[in-house]
Amino acid sequence: MKTGVENQKQSVFIDRYAVFNWKMNPATLAESDDIFDALKKASAKMRKTLSVVCPPSVFLDHLAWDYKGKRIAFGAQDGFHEEKGSWTGQVSYNQLKHVGANWAIINHSERKKLGEQKENGRRKMDACLKLGMNIVLCIGEDARDTQGTHFKFIEEEIRYFLRGLEDADREKVIIAYEPIWAIGASHSASSHDVHEMCLYIRKILTLLYGSDVARVFPLLYGGSVDDTNASHLLDNGQLSGFLIGRASLDPSQFEAILTALDKAVIPHGVSSE
Repeated sequence: MKTGVENQKQSVFIDRYAVFNWKMNPATLAESDDIFDALKKASAKMRKTLSVVCPPSVFLDHLAWDYKGKRIAFGAQDGFHEEKGSWTGQVSYNQLKHVGANWAIINHSERKKLGEQKENGRRKMDACLKLGMNIVLCIGEDARDTQGTHFKFIEEEIRYFLRGLEDADREKVIIAYEPIWAIGASHSASSHDVHEMCLYIRKILTLLYGSDVARVFPLLYGGSVDDTNASHLLDNGQLSGFLIGRASLDPSQFEAILTALDKAVIPHGVSSE
């Protein structure tokens, strides 16, 4: 299995990912420069980890313009599925790619809170894949129950978004498990919870594509990740990386997360060459 890293024209071995979702932060361009400068310094020390920074779109062009390194890629938090036209206030993925975004976050829980339906998310994903962009596909349940209905929900999301994809497009997708009940909370999902869900996701991927694909499919965790739980989640969660929210704005936290990720033993690595 190949990954979207090959589109970065890199010769490094990448088998882990840190996706930094800045959300609607920071407030100013100067602040974005400070955070990005710290991320460049931290990422330059990494040997196996690709950092994908997803800033507000108004900062994207500015940050991506001068960056010439190999350890950071740029992504879009959101976009519009139409390429052009009379869509006041919208920004197309074609425009976002033109200013530096080679990745896109799709189906994020905060988009769903704003009313986005899975049909919209799939249109956006298809638009990105048509442009050759790489996808961070978020999946996750609102809550858990003793009957295990959250597993059924996860399976339905995976099948819906991956249905009908050609191999070349599927290879541009990584999955971020994003349990909505753990986001922004004072606690993350336990490493047991994450490990259990990763095994279940790989079971679904095996049914869809076979064990060879499922074994190397990159799985990220995105639910209140910080410097206090990253190592434990990596040791026990069967992960290929993280989708990082609040900690992506704090240099001391994201450097610690990157260091833990780069040193971790990742069981599902693939080469970018």
